[in-house]
Amino acid sequence: MSFTVHEPSSRLGLGPLLAPLVVPATLVCALAYGYADVYFPLDMPLASIILLGAYTFAIVVVVTQVRMWDRVQSAGFMLALGPVTGLFALYAAWAAFAAALLAKSARFDERAPAYLDLLLRPDVVWRLALAVNEQGWFTIRSLTPSGVALWILWAIEAVVIVGGTTAAVWVTVEDQVFCEGCQTWCLADLRRPFFDAPRDLARLQPAIRGDPGSLAALEALERVSEDTSRFLSVELHRCPACKQFATSILRLEVITWVRGKRSTRKTDLSPRFVVDPETYERLASLGKRPEPPPEA
Repeated sequence: MSFTVHEPSSRLGLGPLLAPLVVPATLVCALAYGYADVYFPLDMPLASIILLGAYTFAIVVVVTQVRMWDRVQSAGFMLALGPVTGLFALYAAWAAFAAALLAKSARFDERAPAYLDLLLRPDVVWRLALAVNEQGWFTIRSLTPSGVALWILWAIEAVVIVGGTTAAVWVTVEDQVFCEGCQTWCLADLRRPFFDAPRDLARLQPAIRGDPGSLAALEALERVSEDTSRFLSVELHRCPACKQFATSILRLEVITWVRGKRSTRKTDLSPRFVVDPETYERLASLGKRPEPPPEA
């Protein structure tokens, strides 16, 4: 039995027509983030981090919905839409921040510039950023970040928004599978098997190449032990409609602990293969989910 490599289509569909919908959705999210950034008590760093994470997550949801709504299959289109939206989200957040800051500092008889007006005036937003950076605008434990320190904080914010959006879209493109016959997204199977990873991966070549005997090579592996930190996983997807189209991909996962925090690094060992229903069920019945190793 041999597996065939899954070749996703490059279907664009209405993706280019739906992409502009990202703009108003991003503007609304940016407006909420900008005003919350100004009016939220920034002497609570953890709350600020949560706020930044929530904004980035909202932008990721906005971008990925374009893919889900029209079932866009073009990886290139999505990988371009991710960073472009991230950059736009960063600028929109800055415009909203400027509008909120000016509104907060304006006297009752003054009219502060509107959010949409500032969006069309990047020069005004930039001058305000320079002015704010010179004096700082919030205090944490009697310290008011300004100058280089504030630029660093803003740079971190930019990396999180743009980099986070780009990375999330990349993961979405890599991990989503589409059934062309049913025109629907496949679901990941939580029964995906795990195995102890042999030090010599040569014995896995049939499974890595999808040669005859691939399934037997996997079935011969030891089931994962509870204290392992290096193991193999087989990620499975299947169409929920026809239940005939399914895929598998073999990955090496390594768990590390750094300062008490657990992280997992995944490396694809094989392409994503199309498997028949019988093979899918045999794979899904193997292995068990590993427990995290005890903290050192």
